Amino acid sequence: MFCDGMNKKVYLASAWYDLAMSVPFALPITLSLTWGYVMIPLNAALGFGVLEPLETHGAMFANFYGSIVMFWALLRLYLADVRLAVVDGTGRFLYSIAMINALMHGATPLLWFFLTVEMTFCVLQLAGAVARHRRQAVHRGVETPI
Repeated sequence: MFCDGMNKKVYLASAWYDLAMSVPFALPITLSLTWGYVMIPLNAALGFGVLEPLETHGAMFANFYGSIVMFWALLRLYLADVRLAVVDGTGRFLYSIAMINALMHGATPLLWFFLTVEMTFCVLQLAGAVARHRRQAVHRGVETPI
């Protein structure tokens, strides 16, 4: 299942997903429009209650997230180096911990969608990296402890 071609497809799909999800948060104006005209109405339409407007610090961290993830996605698309999947998968694991913490402290259930996608890409990329490592070790005639 985790051949090099599949690993690259998952890796690139995760980069395109990150780009699509982060650009709306990258700048104050795009964040304001996304939060006000997409996130708040979507949260209400799904019956999750009122999603409050972002305060200054929340907006700053959302912009930080948007800009950093946007550039990370562009870098992965530009380099198209599947070895970066290990770094990305690890980052997704850490980000998922933060989302779980937020959910445990009352964040909108809308986060479950994002958490599911993050964990899916995390597992697929890290499993693909392990499979790739094993194939390379077998090719070299080395036993792997993993």
